[in-house]
Amino acid sequence: MQENITDVALELADYARAAREAGGTTSADLKAAIDRLFQADGETPEDALAILTYAQFFLATMVNQMDLEKEGGFIDPIFRCVHKAVGILESMTGRKFEEFF
Repeated sequence: MQENITDVALELADYARAAREAGGTTSADLKAAIDRLFQADGETPEDALAILTYAQFFLATMVNQMDLEKEGGFIDPIFRCVHKAVGILESMTGRKFEEFF
């Protein structure tokens, strides 16, 4: 049975909170939930918001590990586009990205 993006993202948020409370350790459950998120399907604005929340997180993580002076100027516009899409979907759905993260 195919899982739903929103359902998996909410479960992933629970695992992420537990990992943060445990001092930042990453559990096998958290890693498995991330894999499941990439396999999940969705068709609603909530699903789009959920998956874009994680896209934004992965982009932010990548940016923190990059030498931005050598990056070439592409990351900022990409990040802004994802951020804007998240804001639009928050307005459409009445939900906040923090629910999924």
